[in-house]
Amino acid sequence: LLVDNPDNRDVFLHTPDTMIFQLVHFLWIPRLGPDSIEYVDPLLNTVSRVSAMKLLGGYDISVDYEVRDRSTEILLKLTDMSDDIKKRVGRKIILKATDKIEVDVAMATNQPNTRFYDAIIPALTTKVGRDQTPQLAARLLSSLAKVDENRKGIMYAERRILRAANVADAPISDILFNNVLKHV
Repeated sequence: LLVDNPDNRDVFLHTPDTMIFQLVHFLWIPRLGPDSIEYVDPLLNTVSRVSAMKLLGGYDISVDYEVRDRSTEILLKLTDMSDDIKKRVGRKIILKATDKIEVDVAMATNQPNTRFYDAIIPALTTKVGRDQTPQLAARLLSSLAKVDENRKGIMYAERRILRAANVADAPISDILFNNVLKHV
């Protein structure tokens, strides 16, 4: 990945909020398939195909785990670079349309990024996708928990993190108890 190249570090330290917004959005994209129906996301104007059975099924059936896994990996690598990126991933970003076609302005708020927490917590106990996905998700939460500004977000998800820590494998539980929940 480009993010792994040390020569690109300065570029990735200045990742725009719109890019972070999209990476968080990619954590929960409905899975595609031949038996799907079209779904249009009115906020982002994106079209995906969703199966009614997949919507009724659990998390592992409904999420596009390949996109989720790659997005989780990139977000982890970005947050490992600086505390500023950790803060930006942990806070809610609102995209505002401008008068210019296809141009949005990202506005960061001081509210927790509930979409991020709602999307990353199920990945802690997932059984589909890459084997290391639960560990990457736990490490990503751990990375965000190191910054005081993300405390509200961790508190928002505390019960679900605790529930996931109780059913997850031992290494995941260890990360969640010792590196995430201790910051609450």
